[in-house]
Amino acid sequence: MAVEAQTLTPQQMVALYMQAEADLVAGGKDVTLNGRRFVYAELNQIRDGLLYWERRAAAQARGGRPGYSLASF
Repeated sequence: MAVEAQTLTPQQMVALYMQAEADLVAGGKDVTLNGRRFVYAELNQIRDGLLYWERRAAAQARGGRPGYSLASF
């Protein structure tokens, strides 16, 4: 699995990272994301990347607004 992330949306990146995690856990395959090769021992880096892209996708879904409210007094 080799993919370049430069033209993908955050939602597509989340899907790729989820697939990469599943591939590593299920079969111990090596996975290439953004030109970088990952093996099972680097699963925590895949999970960190997944968390990053999930946050980016959530921010995009909110329209760039923060996930909290500000009060005016």
